[in-house]
Amino acid sequence: MGQYWDPIEREKRSMSLTPQMRRDGLTHHMDTTYQAMRHSTSPIESIDGQYEIDLQTFFRIVPMAHWSCAEEHPFGAPLTIDFDSMQVSLSTIEFAYIVWRLKRWLTRASSLLEIGGGYGGLTRILRKYSPSLDITIVDLAPMLAIQQYYLQHTAEHAVWLSLSIPADQSYDLIVATRVLCELDLSDTNDYLTEINDHLKPGGIFYCVYHERCINNHEEWIIPQWDLVDERKFPFQIHKHWLEKIWMKPLR
Repeated sequence: MGQYWDPIEREKRSMSLTPQMRRDGLTHHMDTTYQAMRHSTSPIESIDGQYEIDLQTFFRIVPMAHWSCAEEHPFGAPLTIDFDSMQVSLSTIEFAYIVWRLKRWLTRASSLLEIGGGYGGLTRILRKYSPSLDITIVDLAPMLAIQQYYLQHTAEHAVWLSLSIPADQSYDLIVATRVLCELDLSDTNDYLTEINDHLKPGGIFYCVYHERCINNHEEWIIPQWDLVDERKFPFQIHKHWLEKIWMKPLR
């Protein structure tokens, strides 16, 4: 999986940006966000505007029946605001949106694979929405340790954690948010092939990626999937991100 080194760490390690990283603008975007948070007198000040914009977007798009999915868990003392008699964060707003986008398939799915699960936040909310769903997270070993620690304290049901996609498993849903765009092109295409191998016929692959990928998403080798939907990710904090939903044909 790809790794983002902030500007201070890059200087310590005498690291320089590759020409591709300079060209695609993704690292610059992440650097700008990092510097804004680092130099703010309070982290809240740098995200207040994002909360206001993204909450309005959330209200406009997501039906009220799904608002409860955005409730944040107090474990870890996350930055939250009051919303509809509960605490929400920028992350949970996005996660609740993703659950809403997948709801038509979640209602009949029995298994889901998340590739690169971050700290485990999306999986927690998927678990909350679909308690009977079997979920597996595939990630790097350090991230799996973080996910295990977080989910043990926040999720009511067990989640399978793995360094690679289990060879004997297939899934109704596979989710990859902000992951494939961080890999080398060859690694991304290998993942797409492996996803196809483990996605059940009629299964759904949901992907969120930056429109200026490190690996140039226009060169992805997409299997023979049907494109169900594509749009820009609606939230201001990730305004340069895209989302696509593919279905693996039944044939």
